[in-house]
Amino acid sequence: MTVESSAAASDSFKSQIVRLLNIPVHLVGSGDVSLPVAYQKYMAYLVACGTLDAMVANGLWTIRRPT
Repeated sequence: MTVESSAAASDSFKSQIVRLLNIPVHLVGSGDVSLPVAYQKYMAYLVACGTLDAMVANGLWTIRRPT
């Protein structure tokens, strides 16, 4: 697997997670952000974790679990 194909696969997996867990796209990514945006990211993380746990428990999660 080349670096480019590995990066594309990683982006595809990330896109799947964002879509399946209904994470707002504007909260995805890293970098310097204001405190209110950091808090929004944290709250979205908590919701996504709860959604993931519920989907796994109900057998609805069909791809590998994110780390």
